[in-house]
Amino acid sequence: MLPDYIAKASPNPPQNRGPWYANTAPSYAGVFLWIAFYISMAENTI
Repeated sequence: MLPDYIAKASPNPPQNRGPWYANTAPSYAGVFLWIAFYISMAENTI
């Protein structure tokens, strides 16, 4: 049993999708930059 909003969901057609370097790559880059930022904040606490 799925919730209604999941049962009614449909995939985004390929012609509406953006390229990986415009969608996925910035997300991964952002995660890695935040990790580097937080590690530098925690240097004196460990």
